[in-house]
Amino acid sequence: MTDETKKYVMMGIIVACLLLAGTIAYNSFSDGGGGGGTGDRQIALMCAECGGFEVSVDEYREMMAQQGPEAMMMMPGQMQAMECPKCGKKSCYMAQKCKKCENIFVFGQAKDQNFPDRCPKCKYSAIEERRNAR
Repeated sequence: MTDETKKYVMMGIIVACLLLAGTIAYNSFSDGGGGGGTGDRQIALMCAECGGFEVSVDEYREMMAQQGPEAMMMMPGQMQAMECPKCGKKSCYMAQKCKKCENIFVFGQAKDQNFPDRCPKCKYSAIEERRNAR
């Protein structure tokens, strides 16, 4: 094979790999309907007034857009109160839903616990489960 032919073969392989990576990424993040949607994914929120509840990813995106640019500037791990879509008060935070009992709580809420994802109700921790499985 000439150097020119090798060059075209390598470019073909690179293009094929990029297409494969794009297809995998698209299928991983889409709902399977081909629209690149979020499917039935829900985001857990905790309001100091209303308690825990879930919203769709699209509803959450709209909430964040209404919060203004300062909400987008939050650093990972920062907690900033958002306006609750139910009561309208600025007392809503990102939360997590327990995989065992489905209780909704704020990540790291129980300061006396050794795992920040430990459910305050049933004491389950996915992090602890993964560590014990090793």
